[in-house]
Amino acid sequence: MVDAGNTVYTSENNMLLSIDGKSLYLAAHGATKIPSTVEIIKSYAFAEHDFVSIKLPASVEEIYGFAFSGCKNLVEVEMSDNVKISNNAFWVCDNYKG
Repeated sequence: MVDAGNTVYTSENNMLLSIDGKSLYLAAHGATKIPSTVEIIKSYAFAEHDFVSIKLPASVEEIYGFAFSGCKNLVEVEMSDNVKISNNAFWVCDNYKG
């Protein structure tokens, strides 16, 4: 997904990550296995995905606005209690009651 010589981004599990693996920028549809290095899920990373549930690793500290926007089938997000969730992170996730 990312050229081996890229000094800004890397990829793992069909996800675009910062080179240090701490920020998740974009996930391919169907990709739900978030690497344990991820601390921040950036805006629109999972926008309009069709999964029903997702488990965030304990390393995740923050979810940016609109990160899961339009995930209309999303019902459950398993995450630690200390995750900072920005406004509209789950915008138009009609079935998610988080």
